[in-house]
Amino acid sequence: MFKILNKYIGIQWFLLALLFIIAEFQIFRVSTLMDPKGFPILYEAIYNNLFNSSISRSIVISIVLILSIIGIQHYFSINKFASKNSLYPSIIYLSILVISGNLKVVSPIFFTNFFIIIILLLNDSYFKGRTKSKVFYSGMFIGLSLFIDPSSIVLLIFLISSMIINTVISLKDFLVALFGIIIIGIYVLVYHFFTDSLEILWVNFSHINLFNIFKTNIQISTLQLIFTAINSIILLYLIIKISLIYETKVIVMRKKVITLNALLICLIATILISGIEIHFIIRYLYIPISILISILVQNPNRFLIYEILVTLLFIGIWL
Repeated sequence: MFKILNKYIGIQWFLLALLFIIAEFQIFRVSTLMDPKGFPILYEAIYNNLFNSSISRSIVISIVLILSIIGIQHYFSINKFASKNSLYPSIIYLSILVISGNLKVVSPIFFTNFFIIIILLLNDSYFKGRTKSKVFYSGMFIGLSLFIDPSSIVLLIFLISSMIINTVISLKDFLVALFGIIIIGIYVLVYHFFTDSLEILWVNFSHINLFNIFKTNIQISTLQLIFTAINSIILLYLIIKISLIYETKVIVMRKKVITLNALLICLIATILISGIEIHFIIRYLYIPISILISILVQNPNRFLIYEILVTLLFIGIWL
């Protein structure tokens, strides 16, 4: 399959269009939002404003999805991970969303993934231009993400890690990013102060659910356990294999791959922080997985092995 897709961009466009139609069908026909209990106030506001109107909910989810597809495709293209035009990132990301049911029950992670793409693009722009505003905006988007899903605090760790990998980080850079997060916090606090709803804000924060892995018994079937182990091995293979492929590349390209690996590792840490059910945790990894697979399948060798690995990964995500 990958051999044919690599050869004909027209087939990639057809597959992307087909997946998008299926995704939109799921969004407009069966999508709903995960219950906001245990999540921060911004996700609660999204839920309360969109839940009662299926049309507005579907439109907002569709807009976020379209922007996510455009963003991940743009990031892949500007970093020249492929030697020719390729729609793999969009195709793989949409495929994962469709088979996982993430568009049927939209969780805060769906919005977190959107912010991950934005931060990747802002980071890339910062490393090329070294403008402090990009770091500030990254901090602001991390702040927004925190008020939807507190587990996205790992994005701050990734931001610092990516700076260390790609440039010489200074205390000023870190403080600028932190200031961006604080600005969002101050805005939320001031808004609730002037609307006399500080008590609602406090109650919401007191109900936020974190560290769920330490609070509940993990219920997982034998089949899910087997595929969890298989997927872990596949992810490790992705990291090692792509690192080896780029070992002989120029240092700039090596740093880009190391940055993606750092993102994957940081997002795996959400398994410890998140208050969401354990089988949803892999949803945090959709963006780096989509990009890393897209890089791997550009390699003209071992297409059969790659297809087997991707199929097993998809089965694990579906389960």
